[in-house]
Amino acid sequence: FALLQREFGDGEKVSADRYADIVDACWLCGRCQLRCPADLGISRQVMRMRLDAGRATAADSYRGRHAEDWMLARPQEVGRISARVAPLANAISRSIPMRGLLEPFTGIDRRAEPPRVQPRSFRRWFSARRSGGRLARGIAKKDRRNPRTSHQRRVAYFIGCHVDYYGASVGRAAVTVLEKCGVEVLCPDFRCCGMPQLAAADGARAGVNARFNIEKFSRLIESGYEIVTSCATCNLALTQHYPEFWPSVASESLAAHTWDVFSYLNSMCQRGQLPLDLRPLRRSVLYHYPCHARSQRYGNNVIDLLRLIPQLTVDYAAMACCGMGGTHGFKRRHYEQSQRQARKTLQFLEEAQPDCVVSDCPMCVHRIGKESGIQTVHPVELLSEASC
Repeated sequence: FALLQREFGDGEKVSADRYADIVDACWLCGRCQLRCPADLGISRQVMRMRLDAGRATAADSYRGRHAEDWMLARPQEVGRISARVAPLANAISRSIPMRGLLEPFTGIDRRAEPPRVQPRSFRRWFSARRSGGRLARGIAKKDRRNPRTSHQRRVAYFIGCHVDYYGASVGRAAVTVLEKCGVEVLCPDFRCCGMPQLAAADGARAGVNARFNIEKFSRLIESGYEIVTSCATCNLALTQHYPEFWPSVASESLAAHTWDVFSYLNSMCQRGQLPLDLRPLRRSVLYHYPCHARSQRYGNNVIDLLRLIPQLTVDYAAMACCGMGGTHGFKRRHYEQSQRQARKTLQFLEEAQPDCVVSDCPMCVHRIGKESGIQTVHPVELLSEASC
């Protein structure tokens, strides 16, 4: 914005390459939105600069010059292929020499170890279950044969790429907790939420994914479902970016009916409708409040619900962004910048020494757990453990 002031306020000519360098360095955390007194939505403006036709030269050079942007903008496709050869994919991801050989072609830094891929996707696990939720294409025929009563809660779980291919334990925990609360859970087909494509300036691919999700989930909303997510970044896409970049009645409806899982559970708790019998967990826990949750003002939902678990000591981790920025921290050109930010977080944890760290961002969980050595999980996993 200092550059914009120089160009449009002072009349100074600023090159497109100068804009492109700053736009490329932004990891779209959204924290600037919380500090901007004018509520300018700076990270959204940066995203628009990557996509906007008025900055075509900068956007095109950004999109075309980095191999990792092409690869990391396709998490669903990469996850699907990797799952078919999971032992090989995981062996490569664990090997620094192999990552080093691939680095010139992928642009992913050899020091950045990706998450382990699961040979069995979450949706395969979900569809194989004999009771409770169902994998569905649209609305299952069974729903039409057996209409529910008006008071029964039903949610469609937007799984997201990470849960489907890398973090099925989070999905299993979310489904377990919701079903124990008497909520029927549906897991429809979905496309990647679009955030990785927006970050890589691939607006066309992001639009294809977004329009698929808007159509699929808006139909479910019309049939009485609320939409639940367990990933802060997916939630951000559905509630903020869809109405902004693909405005329609359907996208506005999707945004209005989408909840992160802890907001949904806390709304039930406030109505006295949270029938969870929680067993004690004797451990100290710090909650890392991820940037994309902060930018959406999630509030105290995670802390409030975890404090219902007997003997669990839980508090906020007084630390900044972990530096991962979604896929930002994997990229060779940003790895050092990402690590400088991460050192602040890791130093805090080394001093605090909690038994466990929780965060509702999968990439925060990955980085903190990998680099601190402290058990790091999604908070819904603790809630599920206590409810067993």
